Amino acid sequence: KAEDTGIYRLNINRNTDNHNITYYDYSYGFTSKEIANIIEDYIGNIWISTVDQGVFQIIIPSNSSDSVVFNHITERNGLSSNFLNVIFEDNENNLWIGSDGSGVSQLRDLGIEVYSKENGLVDECVWAIHEDSNGKIWIGHDLGFSCLTFINDVQQKFIVDNYTNFENEDINHVLSIGEDNKKNIWFFSLTHKPIVLNSITQKMSTFDLEQKNGFKNAITMLTDREGIVWFGSTANGILKVNTQNSTTELITKENNGISSNIINTIYVDSNDRLWFGTENGGVMCYDDQKFNIYSTETHYPITSAVSISEDNQGRMWFISSDDQLFCLNDSVMTLVHGLRGIDGKTIYSVTAHDD
Repeated sequence: KAEDTGIYRLNINRNTDNHNITYYDYSYGFTSKEIANIIEDYIGNIWISTVDQGVFQIIIPSNSSDSVVFNHITERNGLSSNFLNVIFEDNENNLWIGSDGSGVSQLRDLGIEVYSKENGLVDECVWAIHEDSNGKIWIGHDLGFSCLTFINDVQQKFIVDNYTNFENEDINHVLSIGEDNKKNIWFFSLTHKPIVLNSITQKMSTFDLEQKNGFKNAITMLTDREGIVWFGSTANGILKVNTQNSTTELITKENNGISSNIINTIYVDSNDRLWFGTENGGVMCYDDQKFNIYSTETHYPITSAVSISEDNQGRMWFISSDDQLFCLNDSVMTLVHGLRGIDGKTIYSVTAHDD
């Protein structure tokens, strides 16, 4: 994503390093200057939610001689709002689009369904969307979070449960939602201790990160495919939480030899390896109970990472804090941005498309 300019598509040449870069702007029908989220759906279409112009669907043809198709979906087509924060695809291949003050729009084959205060949501500002192992949709708001339980697999019939406070304290600004290996639902906020909802008893509790090994300044949370919960901090490294055996592990540069205690982002790849984008410590890959470090200290050109993605060839892509694009293929890392035509632009996120 390039702020105030448009979007770039990097066409990978699998046999050489001579990649082709295509730039899409107003002339292609892409009218937004600020992008909130990019995902690829189950058939390979790219969906881009924007902060001011609704959603763009990009259909990339299998035949390279055909033109890329842009479809623009806005309030006029039934979206709840053109001002969006997040986009999410569920297990039924429906798209859920969270807005900045007008609820959630669900895109499915039959059209667009809007969920808002009118049909039960506690708040209409949406920051996070998650589907649990039982098919329930969890929505993180500025004020609390909501759960949509659909009846008899019919999308139009549902029950809404809302959660707005715990222990006389408001739940605010829920940015991330995940499910652990006991099927508890975790809610992460920058203004509140993580909240854990027991899926059986429906009782809430807080998880005191600071009490667990003195972990402070958490900025990101991810639950991996084994249900282990990972937290990244701006100062204290990584906290690993395994609720199955009730253990926590604080992982720091001083005690465990990781490259940095500042964690910008966490990503899980197709082989269930965890990638940690750091500040001033490059990228770390957690595999087979050990960290592999890719940084200038280990003779790689990357110093930081704020966004991580994997393509269908297993190559890893990183956006650094200083707006550079790197590709890691096996053990070889290549700097793409800065050499081949994206110079001078501010890049915030990278998403790999499977051709």
